[in-house]
Amino acid sequence: MRKKIINEKPSIIIWGNDGYNSLGVLRQLSELDYPVLFLVHQKKKHCATWSKYCKDYVICKTVKDGINFLKSRKSNLNVQEILIPTNDVIAEVIDSNKEDLRSYLFGGVGPDFSLAEISDKVNMCKLAKSCGFKVPKTVIVNKRLDISSLDFPCVIKPRKHYLGFDSKFKIRRCENTEDLINVLTKIDYSDNYIIQEAINKVSDILIYGCRLPDHTILIPGVFKKLRWDESNDGSYGYLMPFKYDNNYKAIRLFLESINYVGLFSFEFGECEDILYFYEANLRNDGTSHYFYQSGSNVIAAFCLSMFKKDYLSVYKKIQQEHVFIDEIRDSYNISRGNVEKTIWKTQRKKATVFKYYSKDDKKPYAYMFYRFRIISNIASFLRSINLKY
Repeated sequence: MRKKIINEKPSIIIWGNDGYNSLGVLRQLSELDYPVLFLVHQKKKHCATWSKYCKDYVICKTVKDGINFLKSRKSNLNVQEILIPTNDVIAEVIDSNKEDLRSYLFGGVGPDFSLAEISDKVNMCKLAKSCGFKVPKTVIVNKRLDISSLDFPCVIKPRKHYLGFDSKFKIRRCENTEDLINVLTKIDYSDNYIIQEAINKVSDILIYGCRLPDHTILIPGVFKKLRWDESNDGSYGYLMPFKYDNNYKAIRLFLESINYVGLFSFEFGECEDILYFYEANLRNDGTSHYFYQSGSNVIAAFCLSMFKKDYLSVYKKIQQEHVFIDEIRDSYNISRGNVEKTIWKTQRKKATVFKYYSKDDKKPYAYMFYRFRIISNIASFLRSINLKY
């Protein structure tokens, strides 16, 4: 049953899927003395909604339902409420409806820009290159594409996410022409996929932070990914102090050029101490609570800044290295031979940063672990049938 919050202060509204991104935001906002409303996109999935910090939530099956809810919502205060999106589609929907939502406070690009246009990876890569980033060679997938002209290995990924588009994968690496043709046969030859040269990376680097209304940029540190799960999400690595000063200028120019204010992340492939630009996420990143567990509450700082309050009490830079592990899905790497079981157990014991687990908020982790075990058992059974017959 939905629990009611009586507004004595302006609310902070999280709008996104019932997953780990929204869960992390709820935990970070628990440090602030403001009521929080979780606007659940599509349906309840027993992750963020099972957090003890989820005191009030509303389910909106479509983004249209969400916009209508926000437009009809009446605050009993003479102040604006903050709106935090946790996925690309919702961030773009908010941007395209910003006139109807002007009674709310939220991040976004300047009035001369469209978030949907900037989020297109072709446009994004052009902008990144002009700002000084090193960008892998990029081509658009279409029926006129000359595969013989491509360099291998390469990666193929969606050009952008939008309503009605359902990608079968986040990213696929192709070692040769045969691999690429195999992937292309499983998608339509629309112009919503791109192919990029593959970087011979030693790690992925994610730089997380926010740009405040006064144009101050907060970057608490970096997330260095050394292992990935089956969906190509980083599942093991380190949270570290920020050290990529050569890339700070390019980040600042990128954000300034579109007059962006809000939470962000920049993703790179690291090769021989050089960072190659992958993409920028102009909304809250799903890794934000990794930085929080490492000592820095960027989301709380951003909200306080939007409310014109002092944010320095909650914002700190990461001071030392912290080990992260996806405590549920990183074990995939054991069965794939990417890490020995004894080494994995040692790394797991050293980890202090997790995707779901919190000693003060255990229910979401318990459910996600239980769900993962069921899915894994079903997958193992299906594999055994295939092997048998």
